[in-house]
Parts: sequence; C-alpha cells; structure tokens
Amino acid sequence: MISEQELAKLSFEGAPKIKVTPPGPKSQEILTYQNDHESSVVSYPKGMPMALKRGKGATLEDVDGNIYIDMFGGAGVMAVGHGHPEVLKAAHEQIDDVTHSLDIPTETRQKMVETLDKLLPKELNRVFFGGPTGSDAVEQAIKLARYNTGRWDVIAFEGAYHGMTGMSLALTTDSSHRDGLGPLVPGVKFIPFPYKYRNPFGCPDEDVDLQAAENLERGLSDSHSGYSKPAAVILESVQGEGGA
Repeated sequence: MISEQELAKLSFEGAPKIKVTPPGPKSQEILTYQNDHESSVVSYPKGMPMALKRGKGATLEDVDGNIYIDMFGGAGVMAVGHGHPEVLKAAHEQIDDVTHSLDIPTETRQKMVETLDKLLPKELNRVFFGGPTGSDAVEQAIKLARYNTGRWDVIAFEGAYHGMTGMSLALTTDSSHRDGLGPLVPGVKFIPFPYKYRNPFGCPDEDVDLQAAENLERGLSDSHSGYSKPAAVILESVQGEGGA
C-alpha cells in the first residue's frame, strides 16, 4: 500500500491555495473567449469559473496560479487522479507501439479482455468495447437489452442523467437537457428514485429504499399501472447530476 508521504507527492503541495479570487484575470479572459466562440451548451464553467493549466493527483492549478482540491474527479473518470505515473507510463508505452487499431486485436487489448474476464461473473463471457463516452455505453446496453429480450420499454428513475445522445437523452429527466429536442425516443417510463434528502414518497427516510423497490414491483405486477414488461431497468447507484 502506498504511504501517506508517497501519496502527498502525487498532488500539488499546500492545496487549496488561492492567490486571486476566482475567476482571476487570465481565467476570465479565456472564459470570455470560450463564451464568445464555443457552443452555448458548455455548462461546467458557469458553476466553476476557472481556466485550468494543469492537474496533479487530486489537485488542479488554474492559469492564475490558484490551486484547488479536485472534488469532481472528471465526473468520475479520474479515479486515480491527474497525471498518475503508472497511468502515464502505460499510456506512453501504448502510444509508442500502436495509437489506434479499430477493433483489430493487439496484445494489450487481449490483456484488457483477460482482466475483465477474471472480474466479471462467469455468465458474462463476452466483452464489447463501446465508447468513448458513457452515452455510448448506455446506447449499446439498451440495444442489447431490447434485442435479446424482444421487448421495447425501459424503466428509468426521476433525477437520472444517462447522456445526451438519442436514447440516453430519453432516459435523462432534466428539462434543461430535453427542452426543444422532442419528440425523444419513446418507450421510457420514469419512477421515483430513493432519494432521502428530497424524499419523493413522504414516508420515513429510513423506509425510502424499500418504498422505491415496492413502487417498482407494483408497477411491474399491476396490470393497470400502464407498464409493459420492460427490456431493462436502468439506474445510477449515485445520481451525481441529479443532486444526490
């Protein structure tokens, strides 16, 4: 296990360290340029007004020299932090050998499949690389579910964010993402998510998980619920975009 001293070396020293109130002048100049030249769908800088220069471990530095603790983690993809030496080493080695190979096999690709095969349940004996985004993964998952079950409907949860492409957007509930883009892909039913902070059921908070499960069970078993037997139920263990 890595020591605390070794772990500290992976991030900028002394974080957080604010030299100028964000956004600083250099950040503001870049933010203004982005606002004038990029699409209006850019959203994160509106809540986090900064222009980044570099990242190291669990910390980020902006162009004005401010250092932040990164509590965002690239929406989850930076699980081992920015610039992790082992990740950089592996990436450099692969880029030196083959940068892109479509789906033509390589030794590295085989090692990845072998690793996944050891981790997955034995019933899951095939690997499909869908990417590069989470939206792509959702699209492929729903296609597989519909194809293999022969059914159409998908049950999702209120507060969900699954992406911005066709099917994934239909599974996303935030009106700011959906407005003006309809009609969306049909066949999606939304049910309340077990969110204790904003309890949708009015029951004691300790019962909200059970209530959500019973609500789903009733919808599937009650012939008057309007639900058809679905191809899939899709949910996030933590609704990050939904506020949980």
